[in-house]
Amino acid sequence: MKKQNFLISLLISIGIVICSLLGACSSVDVCPDNPAYGNSGKSVNSSQDELGPYIFDREMIYTVRDKKTSDFKIYSSLIKQNNLTPSLPLIDKEINSLKGAGLMKIYRKPVLGTTYSYFAALSQNSITPNSDIFFSLKDANDKWTTPKSAENINSEYFESYPSLSHDGDIIVFASDRPDGYGGIDLYVSSKNSEGNWSKPLNLGNGINTEGDEISPFICNDGSLMYSSNGLSADKTFDIYIASDELDGNWNNPHKLPSPINSKFNEISASVFDNMIYLSSDRPGGCGNYDIYSFVHCGDVLLEGTVEGETPEIPLEGKLYLLNSDREVISISDINSDGKFVVNLSPSNIYYLRYFNNCVPNYVPEQKIAAPCSDSTVVKMIAKFIIPEGKKKFDFANYKVPFFVSGYYHPNTPTSLENLRLKFAYNLIGNDEGSRYIEEPSEIYDDYSLIVKQALDEVVEHINKMLEAADGECIASSQRFVVKVYGFADPRSMSEFSIYNEENINDSVLDFQIEKGDKINNILLSQLRAYFTARYIMTRLKSMTKVELYKLVKWEIEGLGIDESEETSNELKRRVNVEIGLSDN
Repeated sequence: MKKQNFLISLLISIGIVICSLLGACSSVDVCPDNPAYGNSGKSVNSSQDELGPYIFDREMIYTVRDKKTSDFKIYSSLIKQNNLTPSLPLIDKEINSLKGAGLMKIYRKPVLGTTYSYFAALSQNSITPNSDIFFSLKDANDKWTTPKSAENINSEYFESYPSLSHDGDIIVFASDRPDGYGGIDLYVSSKNSEGNWSKPLNLGNGINTEGDEISPFICNDGSLMYSSNGLSADKTFDIYIASDELDGNWNNPHKLPSPINSKFNEISASVFDNMIYLSSDRPGGCGNYDIYSFVHCGDVLLEGTVEGETPEIPLEGKLYLLNSDREVISISDINSDGKFVVNLSPSNIYYLRYFNNCVPNYVPEQKIAAPCSDSTVVKMIAKFIIPEGKKKFDFANYKVPFFVSGYYHPNTPTSLENLRLKFAYNLIGNDEGSRYIEEPSEIYDDYSLIVKQALDEVVEHINKMLEAADGECIASSQRFVVKVYGFADPRSMSEFSIYNEENINDSVLDFQIEKGDKINNILLSQLRAYFTARYIMTRLKSMTKVELYKLVKWEIEGLGIDESEETSNELKRRVNVEIGLSDN
């Protein structure tokens, strides 16, 4: 966008669409007793502009612009019994320290539980008024930390309307930088393994037009919702949704139907519990832009069956429905016919998990993307087939290294602390024999929580198998076999690298090593398998009956360097675990 149109772009960047560009503005001073269909009412709406509604933890966060002063304030309203409580301004010293703060989106990082917000505010470094994107984390006292500028996202041009994917690794935002297709375009950036944003890329002419594209929102199913005035004859903003072809690559947008869109302006759409929330200047509200909500999609019905590869396998079990954060939503019984029916909320990601006491080594999980149909009920089909196989835990799927480079204790919080103490007391890393071990950076603190959860899932799985071994589902001649495989990355080691911990002579795991033995990638992978197995054994022993613990046979194997081309080097620092049944 040209500099002379800067003020227009700035206003749009915070959700205000001026009358000269978008049509006549209403000026009702009092909310009507019977507002237009979908209007959220005077609990949140007023004669000012209400913009950017977003639901987080059953709380609506939105932005209010004062018509007289042009000040922006963030407000919130709780959802109680499907109604909105009277709104209150967000009172936060750090957030309010930035002028023009608004259009806030709050996210919680899965697994780690970190809560953070991204929002637009006036740039702190610009000579003339401009909008940038900032972020803030919540500390241990549930307070927002000092906001920071989103590095690699902001430029000398304006950036606004941040929206992140559910896992927090993709951001889409609006910008008027000069490499676009029109006035304001949508851009995407993704986080790399070090947690930094990549160079933003324009979403292309499949999304962007010669007009303005603003207020993106990434739905839980990965689809992208946004507003555009480049496709309508009257240049009003309408809400579109594009399917997710590949992470950060959206195509085939279509305009959402009435009553979501009208002949007036609709912007700032977001979705929660199959309700779409948006801002619109349609008549029949409290004045200017009001918040509206409508049912977004038709129902989704999932029908499924459980079958066995052989007819003697009993099908009775439990079906667990988990949300996208892998939290259990519901548990239902699977009867002998193996059939089940589950109602899903559209535009959400789910996981189906099946557990059968008599087949404890088979706990399958299916990822289900519940689609959105604008008008019809969607029926989906799922099937579980119980094989005669083994349960495998492939920890490359967690997308984090399970070991510090060169080290062999799994990167749990306790192990990480012990390693740092060794570096602090110069017990490691200062001599030729131990320089192959990396001193861990802060990023490993986040990794350690994921590693501990992954290993504890293995422990929990084994424990459940043992509890199910009641004599009816397991023969007296059988034992559970837990085998841990260790891997190393292709990093070479010097001929002086040695093992510098206490001697190991373990008859249970059939593993021996002495302090001072030379280390290579084969031995490093064996050590990783060994210390991981020991971690699992210790945790399991603390929670399992002695007589059940004796049903487990333990094995380890070091497989050396992981040669797979599809796995990055840092993810090759891991173990895999395999659990099955065998005769004594």
